[in-house]
Amino acid sequence: AVAAIALLILTGAKVDRLIPLYAIGVFTSFTMSQAGMAKHHITHKEPGWKFGLFVNGVGAVLSLVVAVVIAVTKFTHGAWVIVVLVPVMVLFLVRLARRYETEARRLEVDVPAAVAAPVRHRLVVLVLVDHLDLAVARAMQVGRSLRPDELRAVHLVVDHGRADELAASWREHGLANHALELVDCPDRRLTRAAMHTVARVVADDQTEVCVLIPDRKYEGFWHRILHDRTADALVRDISTLPHVNVTTVPFHFEEQADASDSTAAPAVPVPPGGNGALRKSRLSNQPIVGEEHGADGDHTAARATTIGGVRWRQRVRVTGRVEAVRVQPLAGSPVLECTLVDETGGISLVFLGRRSIAGLDLGATLTAEGMVIDQRGRLAIINPLYQLH
Repeated sequence: AVAAIALLILTGAKVDRLIPLYAIGVFTSFTMSQAGMAKHHITHKEPGWKFGLFVNGVGAVLSLVVAVVIAVTKFTHGAWVIVVLVPVMVLFLVRLARRYETEARRLEVDVPAAVAAPVRHRLVVLVLVDHLDLAVARAMQVGRSLRPDELRAVHLVVDHGRADELAASWREHGLANHALELVDCPDRRLTRAAMHTVARVVADDQTEVCVLIPDRKYEGFWHRILHDRTADALVRDISTLPHVNVTTVPFHFEEQADASDSTAAPAVPVPPGGNGALRKSRLSNQPIVGEEHGADGDHTAARATTIGGVRWRQRVRVTGRVEAVRVQPLAGSPVLECTLVDETGGISLVFLGRRSIAGLDLGATLTAEGMVIDQRGRLAIINPLYQLH
């Protein structure tokens, strides 16, 4: 439609200037179609191909002669547009077809081997949460339907006040049965923080990760301008990680608004059990001592090391920054788990029976001491001694 309008404007909508363009366009199409059929007969040599080649060859030559005559005689009357544009468009379409063929060949490589590839033993579903609403509730519902080994909500913290509001909302709606992980993002690079979080989960070579991103669908031009497209960037970058599947869970705002006009519905479905998460605690810091009993009664002195140098069944003392915090249920009891990182790696610190610890917040620096165990394929320290700095 745009090209037709432009053509009418350039020719002044004069029929005597449009007829040459029409004529050369028609005979150019005849030439290309007849030449294509001639090539088909030469390539496939079907029964009666010689007669077909003669008919189509003669048709291609005659159409070409007419097209050349029109192009020469009417070149200054607008035929030059066809002479210039047709070769360019043909070249573009040929290259586009080659691109499609290349992609098809790549997608067909080792298909049987990909189908028969071994399946990882664990499935972890991560739901990226900005704030608690119906879109997030729908994504959590989809996550539960996948029956994963672990389901957790992940919030990338760029505003600690907003993170506190989310934690409070999580508590008020009784969502303690589902872990809420707060991941520190001091540089506000959400995509990088999300990829780092997902890569840490999948790094054990035993876990398949499914990332669910609530996708709020709005009607109208203004809504598309007002709401950013952060989800698109997250899908594009996280999906490049191996053994990670990213799915957007659409929530149509207009349909829900229409339904709410006639029927009142709760803002968030409340699962049974639990009285909230991330409750404030007044526990005092436990001092680090030179030698203590480990979780299994071991009296071995702790060895100071970087987190990257930690090994299974060693009693170690490590210092790092709290990068992520979450509370999740275990056999009906709350469990506070935080991820401690330094420049060499990360390790989980697990506090059984705790919902929160005063001072143990995102970005805090602490020293932890305890026995290193294997927890669902990841190194962790259970109920460590710790000291906040």
